[in-house]
Amino acid sequence: MGIVPKTPFKIEAKLNCSTESTFYDTKIDLEDGDLLIVDVDPQEKWTPYAISSKSWVNANGISVDPKTYDGIYEEPSGTARGISQIADFKFPFGSLIGTVDNGVTYFPVGTHLELTVLKPGRLKLVFWGGDHNTNDGAITANVEVRKAFNHDATIENDISLYGNHFDIHSKVHSINGKMATETHLNTNIQLKPEDVLIVDVHPKDLWSIYSENRVWDINANGVAESDNKTRYGNGLPTKNFNFTYGSLVGTLDDGKTYFPVGTHLKLTVLNPGTLKFVHWDSDYTSNNGSVRAFLNVIRKEPEGAIATEPKTRYKIKITVYVPTSIAYNNTFGIFAMNNDGSVAGIKPGEPDYAATVVKNRIPLPGADEGSYKKGDTFQGELVGGPIYGVFLIANGTPNQFLEQNPKNEQKEWRTPKAYFFNTAANPDKTSHAKVSSSMVANPDRASNVKVLPSIEYGFEDLYGGGDQDFNDLIVKIETLAVETII
Repeated sequence: MGIVPKTPFKIEAKLNCSTESTFYDTKIDLEDGDLLIVDVDPQEKWTPYAISSKSWVNANGISVDPKTYDGIYEEPSGTARGISQIADFKFPFGSLIGTVDNGVTYFPVGTHLELTVLKPGRLKLVFWGGDHNTNDGAITANVEVRKAFNHDATIENDISLYGNHFDIHSKVHSINGKMATETHLNTNIQLKPEDVLIVDVHPKDLWSIYSENRVWDINANGVAESDNKTRYGNGLPTKNFNFTYGSLVGTLDDGKTYFPVGTHLKLTVLNPGTLKFVHWDSDYTSNNGSVRAFLNVIRKEPEGAIATEPKTRYKIKITVYVPTSIAYNNTFGIFAMNNDGSVAGIKPGEPDYAATVVKNRIPLPGADEGSYKKGDTFQGELVGGPIYGVFLIANGTPNQFLEQNPKNEQKEWRTPKAYFFNTAANPDKTSHAKVSSSMVANPDRASNVKVLPSIEYGFEDLYGGGDQDFNDLIVKIETLAVETII
């Protein structure tokens, strides 16, 4: 079909349910090598079970609060409802899924997808799983199709700056490789739900599927350099999947299912797994050469986290607001953490987590003593690169917490306790913090460095979560100055 401008399609959970095979037909016929782009607002929700608040999920199958799967639904291979499905497919309940062969195979869509088409067909979209009798809600998928990547295409970003690259060899990593050998290239990169995986291969980076005839020097889309429209074969059925001959393909479940990669892929991960690559062909013995895949993984920041830029120093201002009728003397803190919330190798929920965080907190002169008054302000510095989290010491200071309750246990009510956004780290496993408001960050005009967003946090200080109005302590963080560190 070629170029298709961004077009909205309303997918309804009741009407377009995978278990009923009632796919939403976009009437877009995708051609081999097209770039398919799909965007869905992550705040839009639908559900496989309308009376359960947890079951209302976004197009990634993730509920808004708590942020978790409602479940995983598996469609086994076989013939059902008139469709001969050739492999087992598992995706989160309520995730947005696509197909170009009317349900013989599926691929994840989620909230964002940029996919190089390596198998042509009619694009259809579907709500994954559930019973159409209990499903409810709808999301809008904005679909766009751009011109196919060819050897003269330019890449918008500098892929050499990506975090990782891997050389996939057409002979060693052939899907039909040497018997009794592992032919997938294992990146050893563990992907998690809602990670964004970006893979780029330069369109002029070539490998050969028939080394004796250099006409078949092709790129990762399976397109020959001699003619941008020439392919050795439009599709090669192997292991129940069909992709362009000589193209680059990926898997997250060790080859049970595959998805196209080609010269460009930007994928919101729905199912966790280890990323592997393979060259899609029929006979490894005639192959030659390799292509280099550049990878970038964007991890979803933990709730309430502050993301910073490397080689940057931020001077911050902290303003606290304390209710007039408050029984506790609370203290606020900031700490650097990894994407999984861990600090110094200790993860949320492990016995020494709270003490490790408090010991490694960022110095905030004056703020550690507690006894805040309404409108008190403090200043501090954050060195860019890590992500930062926040915590509350309820009814105490950090030092009092470390002396009296370093294991963060539920003792008598006066004992200081530490509370975090990650409920696994809280002694009652209950929510004690939320972002009350957040203003989008803008570049600092003097240095052209992105400043931190202005964030306001609200906290609950009672064991068990209190009244959940998150106003026992309110803390606002603003950027005063930004400087680049040479």
